[in-house]
Amino acid sequence: MKSKKGIIIYGVCYFLAFVLLSAAVPLTRDWFRDGDRVVSRREQAVDDTDKQNKVDTTEKKDESEPKQEEPVVEAGELEYQVKDGVAVVTGIGTYSLSTLVIPDHYGTYEVTEIKSSAFLNNLVLREVVVPDTVTTIGSHAFSGCTKLQNVVLPNGLTKLSAGIFAKCTALTSVTIPAGVTEIAGYAFSGCTALREITLPRRLTNLRGGAFENCSSLQALTIPDQVTTLSADLCYGCNALEKLVLPKNIQSIGDFAIPGCNAATKMTIYYPGSQVDWNNVYASTVIGDGGINKNNIVFNYSGS
Repeated sequence: MKSKKGIIIYGVCYFLAFVLLSAAVPLTRDWFRDGDRVVSRREQAVDDTDKQNKVDTTEKKDESEPKQEEPVVEAGELEYQVKDGVAVVTGIGTYSLSTLVIPDHYGTYEVTEIKSSAFLNNLVLREVVVPDTVTTIGSHAFSGCTKLQNVVLPNGLTKLSAGIFAKCTALTSVTIPAGVTEIAGYAFSGCTALREITLPRRLTNLRGGAFENCSSLQALTIPDQVTTLSADLCYGCNALEKLVLPKNIQSIGDFAIPGCNAATKMTIYYPGSQVDWNNVYASTVIGDGGINKNNIVFNYSGS
């Protein structure tokens, strides 16, 4: 049994501990317990303000962020070669869009030429615009571009090279610049969707197979400066309904004209007489069915 003196000492010690704890951490309206911590209300207010500031900052950041825009499709770059102080387009490079407007300059160099086979067998291009600075387009430059529908050629062009548009099966019409004097062999061969084409008046040379197997071509007027219809010129043009021959024609190559018998719709308009025709036509091999003279309009004047 504890003595009174011990009890008194124990009680005094307990009291002193309580007083000291209360003095050290007075849990008044300025202090409270936060879990296992004793926190001042001022400290808690600072913490709450910091948290609020963080929330406000986040919200303002969200409001200030730009709206998501559609991704920009990079066109890529054509391939060029610089020679003799000018630029030549040599290939499609990394260009990937369906519409191509070829620039008139590559850096400080003027673009004057498109190299042979530059866009050979491209399966993306649908429309091409060639600048007026270009004066030369090489052979087969657009050959096999099966989706190509429209081409704008430069005014300074004087020749359409061999096979330039061969097998462009989606090409429906072409405007040839007025200064072109020569259309080389098989330039439009296999353009099965080509329905119309206007040849320039200055044209003097129309080479073999230029319109071979243009199976949708319906009309063709050959300028008066052309004197020879080269072999296979219109071979396989089975939809041809109107063919106007030049007044200065002197010879017709084998299979230059498709068969034209009484059962076909094609009519040939010839500026000369029937005697003249016989001289021109005498040694010519014509397509299937030959030519029925009832399908020829002689002494045609263009009216």
